[in-house]
Amino acid sequence: MSPFWDDVSESAKDLVRKLLVVDVQKRLSADDVLAHPWIKDGGLNNSNVQLTSAYSNLRKHNARRRFRQGVKKVIAAQTFMRFGKLGALMRTAREAAAAAEASKASTESNAAASS
Repeated sequence: MSPFWDDVSESAKDLVRKLLVVDVQKRLSADDVLAHPWIKDGGLNNSNVQLTSAYSNLRKHNARRRFRQGVKKVIAAQTFMRFGKLGALMRTAREAAAAAEASKASTESNAAASS
């Protein structure tokens, strides 16, 4: 469990262990939790443990999360730009094909009218 649980009291660890039991019949009920010594004795209120490491880890986690969000936004913007250019190319190709078809039809109708 080290190093994350080093600063956590045995009473708090006991409570967490009893809450993480898979079997519902053996798991603590809400009343049992309220009666647990760690809750009754005030939990963190009586603790003189410094939470600087937890705070530092939380700041690092949030920084990574914000960075990942920024990267995802850049990727999404580039994808949309690519699709925008692709859409413009497809429209140009469709318009060129339609113009060629119209020109061909015009040429054929002019040839039929001349004959």
